[in-house]
Amino acid sequence: AAHEDTLKALGEPATYLGEDHGLAAAYDMAMLDFFYGAMGGLVHAFALARAEGIEPASLAPYLTTITGILPPIVEYTAAEAGSGAYPANGANLGMMAASVDHILHTAKDRGLDVSQLAGLKSLTDRAIAQGRGPGSWSSLVEVIAAER
Repeated sequence: AAHEDTLKALGEPATYLGEDHGLAAAYDMAMLDFFYGAMGGLVHAFALARAEGIEPASLAPYLTTITGILPPIVEYTAAEAGSGAYPANGANLGMMAASVDHILHTAKDRGLDVSQLAGLKSLTDRAIAQGRGPGSWSSLVEVIAAER
């Protein structure tokens, strides 16, 4: 693309997304959405660990292990969100929603802020009410998109 050299000067990898400059901003917002959601989960996990008497540094290697499973999750979630089909291959939304509820109650019992978890629980509750419990976690995309 004509702008490739300019983009590469800003950093690698340089990806030209087309003439519509709004598309680059949309990618940026979606990526930052993922990043800050993950960062919220990260700091909450450390706060929960501390409340349980666990040193955050001792938890860090286990959290790093979890990040290793994210690339395939990103790929199959993208495929499911793109197709609109949400089969439960292994863990289903209902099971994972129960885990969210358990974490929320544990955190609340420890006196932690649970606003991020409460928002997530609200989404899972609405998805289950829509009959999405037997499907995959990825179906939350449809619940979120329905807010538009």
